[in-house]
Amino acid sequence: MLASTIKTNNRWRASASLIIVTPAAVAGEDFKVLMLKRTEATAIAANQTVFPGGLLETDADESVAWLQYFEEFGVTQASLRDLILVSEERPAILAPQGTGCYDRFFKRSKIWAREITLRLAALRECFEEVGILLCRNQAQLTQTVEVAQAAQLEHDFLKTWQARVHRNPSDFLELFRQLKVVPDLWALHEWSAWATPAFVNKRQLCSQSP
Repeated sequence: MLASTIKTNNRWRASASLIIVTPAAVAGEDFKVLMLKRTEATAIAANQTVFPGGLLETDADESVAWLQYFEEFGVTQASLRDLILVSEERPAILAPQGTGCYDRFFKRSKIWAREITLRLAALRECFEEVGILLCRNQAQLTQTVEVAQAAQLEHDFLKTWQARVHRNPSDFLELFRQLKVVPDLWALHEWSAWATPAFVNKRQLCSQSP
């Protein structure tokens, strides 16, 4: 997972992307990497080849409704704490938010931990852009899962929910409720954190592929 900040209107906005890799079947190659080509009409990184990802939507990704659902589903506070690294050397985008106290997740009014909210944002944007939904069922919560699993969704169902989440990011939670699964936060690992230089045009954030 890449945590990044995009320079827009003289301020940086938090965002996150996913680097999804799978073992390559071709001799001499280690992995295949998923990337997508943005259209010319895209507001950010137009016509560029990028990893799936996008902006943190605070109303959706920090909603206390996620904590309520996690608790109902059987996600433990300890498993959420395992995602969090408290250190003075953390980049600003991953620094403790709010009180910085993460001992009682299910008693909070919102999700303060960026290690959780940025994962939710990356998973949401990945689903919206490429239709991949990384998730776990209840049985997998207590299992060691070495490879992330994607939900197998019927085509029309997938397209309907991609459109819904695009229109309203808060519907991402409703998708998980309907499927009776939770986002696989634990399959995502931090890779890098960076801020877009102030002089870079937001439509040209990435190097264009050959």
